[in-house]
Amino acid sequence: GTPKAASFRATSAKNTFKGRVASSNPESGVFINNSAKTLIVTEGTIDMFSLMTMRSNYQDFDYLSTESVANTTNVLKWHLQFRKDVSEYDRIVLALDNDEKGKEITVEAIEMLEKSFPGVTIEYDFPEAKDWNEELVNLSKKEEVTLTKEVAPQMGMQL
Repeated sequence: GTPKAASFRATSAKNTFKGRVASSNPESGVFINNSAKTLIVTEGTIDMFSLMTMRSNYQDFDYLSTESVANTTNVLKWHLQFRKDVSEYDRIVLALDNDEKGKEITVEAIEMLEKSFPGVTIEYDFPEAKDWNEELVNLSKKEEVTLTKEVAPQMGMQL
Protein backbone atom coordinates (compact mmCIF):
# COMPACT_ATOMS: atom_id res chain seq x y z
CA GLY A 1 0.00 0.00 0.00
CA THR A 2 0.84 3.66 -0.13
CA PRO A 3 2.00 5.32 3.12
CA LYS A 4 -0.62 7.76 4.41
CA ALA A 5 1.07 9.02 7.57
CA ALA A 6 4.41 9.22 9.33
CA SER A 7 5.38 10.51 12.73
CA PHE A 8 8.59 10.88 14.69
CA ARG A 9 9.56 11.21 18.31
CA ALA A 10 12.54 11.40 20.62
CA THR A 11 13.89 8.12 21.98
CA SER A 12 15.32 9.60 25.18
CA ALA A 13 13.24 9.45 28.35
CA LYS A 14 14.37 13.01 29.08
CA ASN A 15 13.05 14.38 25.77
CA THR A 16 9.33 14.12 24.96
CA PHE A 17 9.61 15.64 21.47
CA LYS A 18 6.95 14.32 19.05
CA GLY A 19 5.92 15.36 15.58
CA ARG A 20 4.16 14.35 12.40
CA VAL A 21 5.52 14.54 8.87
CA ALA A 22 3.89 17.54 7.15
CA SER A 23 2.20 15.58 4.35
CA SER A 24 0.70 13.01 6.75
CA ASN A 25 -3.00 12.37 7.16
CA PRO A 26 -3.47 12.16 10.95
CA GLU A 27 -6.81 10.40 10.46
CA SER A 28 -5.28 7.36 8.75
CA GLY A 29 -3.46 6.05 11.85
CA VAL A 30 -0.96 3.21 11.49
CA PHE A 31 -2.44 0.02 10.04
CA ILE A 32 -1.05 -3.51 9.76
CA ASN A 33 -3.03 -5.69 7.41
CA ASN A 34 -2.82 -9.44 7.98
CA SER A 35 -6.10 -10.03 6.10
CA ALA A 36 -7.69 -11.06 9.38
CA LYS A 37 -11.30 -11.16 10.54
CA THR A 38 -10.49 -9.25 13.75
CA LEU A 39 -9.21 -5.68 14.04
CA ILE A 40 -7.38 -4.65 17.23
CA VAL A 41 -7.24 -0.88 17.88
CA THR A 42 -4.58 0.68 20.13
CA GLU A 43 -3.71 4.25 21.12
CA GLY A 44 -0.01 4.23 20.37
CA THR A 45 2.08 2.49 17.77
CA ILE A 46 4.42 1.19 20.49
CA ASP A 47 1.34 -0.26 22.22
CA MET A 48 0.35 -1.97 18.96
CA PHE A 49 3.80 -3.55 18.60
CA SER A 50 3.86 -4.50 22.29
CA LEU A 51 0.50 -6.25 21.95
CA MET A 52 1.75 -8.08 18.86
CA THR A 53 4.86 -9.18 20.78
CA MET A 54 2.73 -10.69 23.56
CA ARG A 55 0.68 -12.76 21.11
CA SER A 56 2.14 -15.89 19.56
CA ASN A 57 -0.68 -15.75 17.00
CA TYR A 58 -0.24 -12.03 16.19
CA GLN A 59 -0.72 -12.67 12.47
CA ASP A 60 -4.32 -13.74 13.11
CA PHE A 61 -5.29 -10.08 13.64
CA ASP A 62 -5.21 -6.74 11.83
CA TYR A 63 -3.93 -3.81 13.90
CA LEU A 64 -4.74 -0.11 13.90
CA SER A 65 -2.93 2.47 16.03
CA THR A 66 -4.76 5.78 16.35
CA GLU A 67 -1.53 7.48 17.54
CA SER A 68 -3.52 9.52 20.06
CA VAL A 69 -6.50 8.83 22.30
CA ALA A 70 -8.01 12.16 21.24
CA ASN A 71 -7.84 11.03 17.60
CA THR A 72 -9.38 7.57 18.12
CA THR A 73 -12.89 8.12 16.76
CA ASN A 74 -11.60 10.14 13.77
CA VAL A 75 -9.09 7.42 12.86
CA LEU A 76 -11.74 4.72 13.23
CA LYS A 77 -14.18 6.65 11.02
CA TRP A 78 -11.51 7.25 8.34
CA HIS A 79 -10.30 3.66 8.43
CA LEU A 80 -13.78 2.17 8.32
CA GLN A 81 -14.82 4.51 5.50
CA PHE A 82 -11.82 4.14 3.20
CA ARG A 83 -10.62 0.56 3.73
CA LYS A 84 -12.29 -1.66 1.14
CA ASP A 85 -12.10 -4.84 3.23
CA VAL A 86 -13.56 -3.38 6.44
CA SER A 87 -16.90 -5.09 5.91
CA GLU A 88 -15.10 -8.42 6.28
CA TYR A 89 -14.38 -7.89 10.00
CA ASP A 90 -16.29 -10.16 12.37
CA ARG A 91 -14.87 -8.47 15.45
CA ILE A 92 -13.26 -5.17 16.47
CA VAL A 93 -11.35 -5.05 19.77
CA LEU A 94 -10.63 -1.68 21.35
CA ALA A 95 -7.39 -2.06 23.32
CA LEU A 96 -6.82 1.50 24.49
CA ASP A 97 -4.86 2.64 27.56
CA ASN A 98 -6.08 1.75 31.04
CA ASP A 99 -6.63 5.32 32.17
CA GLU A 100 -9.60 7.66 32.48
CA LYS A 101 -9.35 9.07 28.95
CA GLY A 102 -8.80 5.61 27.42
CA LYS A 103 -11.93 4.28 29.11
CA GLU A 104 -13.96 7.35 28.14
CA ILE A 105 -12.97 7.11 24.47
CA THR A 106 -13.60 3.34 24.50
CA VAL A 107 -17.24 3.99 25.45
CA GLU A 108 -17.59 6.63 22.68
CA ALA A 109 -15.96 4.35 20.10
CA ILE A 110 -18.18 1.40 21.04
CA GLU A 111 -21.31 3.53 20.57
CA MET A 112 -20.08 4.79 17.20
CA LEU A 113 -19.04 1.32 15.98
CA GLU A 114 -22.26 -0.37 17.09
CA LYS A 115 -24.30 2.18 15.10
CA SER A 116 -22.10 1.93 11.99
CA PHE A 117 -21.52 -1.85 12.03
CA PRO A 118 -24.44 -3.60 13.75
CA GLY A 119 -23.33 -7.07 12.61
CA VAL A 120 -19.78 -6.76 13.96
CA THR A 121 -18.90 -7.86 17.49
CA ILE A 122 -17.35 -4.94 19.37
CA GLU A 123 -15.18 -5.75 22.38
CA TYR A 124 -12.68 -3.97 24.60
CA ASP A 125 -9.59 -5.10 26.47
CA PHE A 126 -7.57 -2.99 28.89
CA PRO A 127 -4.10 -3.94 30.06
CA GLU A 128 -3.52 -4.41 33.79
CA ALA A 129 -0.81 -1.74 33.53
CA LYS A 130 -1.31 1.80 32.19
CA ASP A 131 -0.78 0.73 28.56
CA TRP A 132 0.26 -2.30 26.51
CA ASN A 133 3.91 -1.31 26.38
CA GLU A 134 4.10 -1.08 30.18
CA GLU A 135 2.27 -4.43 30.32
CA LEU A 136 4.95 -6.00 28.11
CA VAL A 137 7.75 -4.50 30.22
CA ASN A 138 6.12 -5.85 33.40
CA LEU A 139 5.63 -9.26 31.82
CA SER A 140 9.27 -9.33 30.69
CA LYS A 141 10.45 -8.54 34.23
CA LYS A 142 8.31 -11.37 35.67
CA GLU A 143 9.66 -13.86 33.13
CA GLU A 144 13.26 -12.82 33.81
CA VAL A 145 12.82 -13.40 37.56
CA THR A 146 11.19 -16.80 36.97
CA LEU A 147 13.89 -17.80 34.52
CA THR A 148 16.62 -16.70 36.92
CA LYS A 149 15.14 -18.72 39.79
CA GLU A 150 14.93 -21.79 37.55
CA VAL A 151 18.42 -21.48 36.11
CA ALA A 152 20.31 -20.39 39.25
CA PRO A 153 20.47 -23.84 40.94
CA GLN A 154 21.77 -25.38 37.70
CA MET A 155 24.61 -22.85 37.81
CA GLY A 156 25.45 -23.63 41.44
CA MET A 157 23.87 -20.40 42.70
CA GLN A 158 21.23 -19.83 45.30
CA LEU A 159 18.75 -16.95 45.18
